[in-house]
Amino acid sequence: METVMFQYQQRLIMCDCPPPCRETQYITKITSSEENRRFYTIVQNIKKMSSGSDLCSGSENGTARIHLFLDSLSFETIEESPAYTWDTLICNVGGNLGLFIGMSLVTMVEVLVFLFDILFVWVSSKGKKEAIQVNPQPSVHKGTLQP
Repeated sequence: METVMFQYQQRLIMCDCPPPCRETQYITKITSSEENRRFYTIVQNIKKMSSGSDLCSGSENGTARIHLFLDSLSFETIEESPAYTWDTLICNVGGNLGLFIGMSLVTMVEVLVFLFDILFVWVSSKGKKEAIQVNPQPSVHKGTLQP
């Protein structure tokens, strides 16, 4: 592992590895203490065998002493999440438009209704002008009405 890490740091190995989905790390500590003769005596009496001067020496007894313990029962979870989601982006853009331009959804709808009203008035006035030109006013000749 150290060789691969060294080669990666020296850029001899190029890899584009994503971070792992799940990783467990254990922090180890190695400690030592003096022999506990009383403990050796109790183990010898229970097993009814002689272990010599050291419980861990010699292959005839096959015993060893190891103490494993957890330093802490707490754990740390790191989750990756996007800084900006689509919802957040749309909300921020709309908020900025509302703040700087004074525009909101209601204002945009009102502008569209206003433009529709102007278009409607323009089309209806153009239709009335064409109707007036097609049907001129009736003229009066010698007491008779002609269309």
